[in-house]
Amino acid sequence: MKRETLLHTLAHRDGGYVCRYCKRPLDPTSYNWNNRAGSLTIDHYVPLSAGGSDELDNMVLSCRFCNMDKGAKLPIQWSSERGIKLKKMKPRPSKPRNKESK
Repeated sequence: MKRETLLHTLAHRDGGYVCRYCKRPLDPTSYNWNNRAGSLTIDHYVPLSAGGSDELDNMVLSCRFCNMDKGAKLPIQWSSERGIKLKKMKPRPSKPRNKESK
């Protein structure tokens, strides 16, 4: 999937270009696919090391600070250490479903 498509898909699914954790607005042009120097990052909600996947339903937009601070921790562990209350991620289809015509 192209970078722009992935970022747009995640932003559309999650309500815009905002950090999943701290809700800080993110600049979609600040993501640098090659060296990841910008403030916008893509995070594995459940880290790969904890059994998470590379599927879209496990990827979220995150600011660099939250992504680096969370590291390989589970969201519940990290948020409780930080005193942050996270909304649970609801399972969502990765692709839009076609509505059937009646």
